[in-house]
Amino acid sequence: MTSKYDGLANHLVTLGAATITLTFAEIEAIVGPLPETARRSVEWWGVTASGRYSNAHLSFIACWNNFTFPLLLGARETQTITLATITFIGYEQVAWGMMTAAAMVTIIPELLLAIIVQKYIVRGLTYGSVKG
Repeated sequence: MTSKYDGLANHLVTLGAATITLTFAEIEAIVGPLPETARRSVEWWGVTASGRYSNAHLSFIACWNNFTFPLLLGARETQTITLATITFIGYEQVAWGMMTAAAMVTIIPELLLAIIVQKYIVRGLTYGSVKG
C-alpha cells in the first residue's frame, strides 16, 4: 500500500543530508496539495522535543519489559530481569515475596524515567489536541 507521502520520503532519502529545508511549494510539487494544517501546525511536520521524550520513554519501556524474545531465544545464563522474575515460580510453591521484590526492582527504572520526563510527555500528548 502506498502513501501520498512516499514520494517525499524517497526524495528525502535521495538527498541524504542531515538537515533538509524545503518550502511548501517544493513539497507540494512532490506530493500534491497539502492540507491547511500543514501550514498552521509545526507538529504536523516534525517531532517536537516533547514527542522525542515520549518516544524515548515508550521505547525504553518496550525494551525493558521485553519478555517473549529472551524467553524463546535466550539461554538460562542470559536472562533479562523481567524474565528472571518468573524463576520464583517453583514446582510446588511460589515465592511471592521474592517475586514481588524482583518485580519492584524491575519497575523502579521505568518509574524514575517516567517521573523525569513527565512534563514532556504530558506536553507531547496535549500539544496536538489543542485547536487554534
